[in-house]
Amino acid sequence: MNGLPVERHYLPFNGTTNIARIVGGMLGYSTQYALVLKMAALPATNAGWPVPGHLSNSAATPFGNSITDVLQLKNAAPPDYRHVGVTTAGAINYDRETGATGQTTGAQVHMVARDNTANLARARVIKASDQSVFWAPADAATTQDSAPDDIIIGAYANPDGSLNSGPCDLQLVAVLAFWSIPSDALLQAYSAPSCRDARTVFGSALKGYWPSSGMVGSSVPALVGTPPMACTGLTAAALVSW
Repeated sequence: MNGLPVERHYLPFNGTTNIARIVGGMLGYSTQYALVLKMAALPATNAGWPVPGHLSNSAATPFGNSITDVLQLKNAAPPDYRHVGVTTAGAINYDRETGATGQTTGAQVHMVARDNTANLARARVIKASDQSVFWAPADAATTQDSAPDDIIIGAYANPDGSLNSGPCDLQLVAVLAFWSIPSDALLQAYSAPSCRDARTVFGSALKGYWPSSGMVGSSVPALVGTPPMACTGLTAAALVSW
């Protein structure tokens, strides 16, 4: 872990056509899993309910049935964060929003997580500026266990990973996958501007790690884990120093 920090750039999604997919990026968990996204800034638009990321069960079709856990920015007054779960029948599993709490600006870390034994779902938004927990709703009760395999970044994707809807102008620093649920304290430590390597915070709990700075061509290799993140409409030439 010596040398240059691994998080030195962000990847700017254009909010129209860009999307990324990590095939099998969530495989390997037994009962718990979590998806964490680090952003260089809050996405600028809430139009069309953009999706910074979601987890997908690619075997469940058609689109809608394949979605398991979603991070969403809702078009509202004020705009807010939304955490949604969907069953394999396409019904709402859980749905909660920040409402009047709104959103926080600047760099931030988002998490969605599930415990299939306790039948609960968790969401967190952490502010990088002071490492405070901006949004920590009570764990939601779930109506159905989920079984995601793919990680989708920057929009809603069809089961095959192609763009469906909800593109987001995300400034993506890194994607992290866990087979557990990270504590708030660890998420806060990771959100600090001085932290540029998730491995120093999460250690062996980190099962997948895709820092945008490692991008080669149109693919971000896994620094931890195996499958790469394949990007549509984005190449390493688009990386912005951060």
